[in-house]
Amino acid sequence: MTTTPSPNNTPNVLHVVPDVNVLIHGKALPDLPWSELGRNEIEVLIVAPAVREIDNLKTQSGRPNRLARNLSSSIRKLGPGERAEVRKANPHVVKRVELKPVVKARNGLRLDHADQALINYALHLRAEGLDVLLLTDDTICGATASEFGLPVKLLPEHWLRDAEPDDREKTIVRLQEENRRLQAAEPRIELAFRAPDREALRTLEAEVVRWLPLEESEVAALMEEVEHLCPPATSFERPSAPTDAFGEASRRLADVVRMSGLLQREVYEPATNEEIERYKTKDYPAWLAEVRRALESLHHDLQGRTRWPSVVVEAANVGTRPALDVRLRMAAHGAFTITCSDDGDEEEGEEAPVSTEPFRLPLPPAPPRGRLRATGLLGLDWATGQIDASSLRTLDIPRLGPPPARQADAFYWRSGRNGPTKLKELECMSWRHHRDDAMQFELTISSDELVDNGGALEIDVHAANLSDPASAKLPVRIRFADAATLTEAEKLVQVLGGAARTHKRL
Repeated sequence: MTTTPSPNNTPNVLHVVPDVNVLIHGKALPDLPWSELGRNEIEVLIVAPAVREIDNLKTQSGRPNRLARNLSSSIRKLGPGERAEVRKANPHVVKRVELKPVVKARNGLRLDHADQALINYALHLRAEGLDVLLLTDDTICGATASEFGLPVKLLPEHWLRDAEPDDREKTIVRLQEENRRLQAAEPRIELAFRAPDREALRTLEAEVVRWLPLEESEVAALMEEVEHLCPPATSFERPSAPTDAFGEASRRLADVVRMSGLLQREVYEPATNEEIERYKTKDYPAWLAEVRRALESLHHDLQGRTRWPSVVVEAANVGTRPALDVRLRMAAHGAFTITCSDDGDEEEGEEAPVSTEPFRLPLPPAPPRGRLRATGLLGLDWATGQIDASSLRTLDIPRLGPPPARQADAFYWRSGRNGPTKLKELECMSWRHHRDDAMQFELTISSDELVDNGGALEIDVHAANLSDPASAKLPVRIRFADAATLTEAEKLVQVLGGAARTHKRL
């Protein structure tokens, strides 16, 4: 603080007389926006009535006591006739202590009243030719000064000090600091969503093929084509000679046995009327019904092989403490479910993969045929080669033993592992920090409702020594595009016709 002798009264200087409310509740003098007063030179006068009131505040407690002591200390540092610079420019502001005794009161003012004594002092300064402005935060004080013709400025809101926190706010700040300290000693969990190619995901948007059911007229037309390509048999005689590999082997074996004298005779048996009738009235119509059902449900089979979108969920403990009694949850919010491709622990079997075998319509039933039946000492039907192999069955003896012990730092399935579900949970006793690799789960997003839908995939981690669960959400949007089920059905019918012709020749 620099002090300089006080000059004589200088014109164009605004002399501001603040009351104690301004000095206590207002911002510090260097921080006040003095430019709002519109003067280039300002002198702040701390007069005798204000000094006496400051001394009285030193006996109080709390914030007023502390500020009053600081003000009293700065006042004592100013000698008689000295002033201290508050601001160098824009505007130039100084402060000075004015302690001249004033014993005469204006009519209507009382010197034993703090505010009125201050007003009376300011009026005497004004009578000496000073340009005086009373700065107050007291409405009554301002109104009284205005009645005596003293210029007044009530302290604006933005001139006040920031409110000091009360006991409740102090408690909140203390608890927040304590919470930050405790969190620094907790495990720190990081969660992320990635595409199968490892690219980070913020949203998942996918288009899925939708197979619509065949119309009844389309099924009827397809069945007409099936009956045309695979008509019922009209001849039930035995073929001239077996042409398949098994038939050739049976014939050769029969010749060997016949030559050895083990066979007594060979008998031709035509197809019986019961066999023919069963073929015409049951087997062939039942096959047609089976083909119809396959065509009517073809869209379900095709939809079952749909490639649904997938997302990789990553979870890692990157803090400095292991997480204890961990529960990791993956939940689907919306009209879709999630399926995990990860094996999990060894207590449950793996999920069945999606079949990649081509679709086939069922082949027509073989019509009954006449046959040669060779009988002999062995009692075997060499013409058909039917041998009972039940004696070759082996016993499947389960392995007995206690289940493997769980590892403390490994994750194990808790619920929802197998099949599509809305919620999957895993648990771990002690999740180590700074693992080399993050936990990864590849989830397939699918939906039974084949309409455009959306939602969110959420993952959260709870632990006994984690005050706030770690969580992350991935918005999901699925759109559907219709595919031509009829085209696939027509291909299957043509393949059936070719397979039936080949089977008939055999």
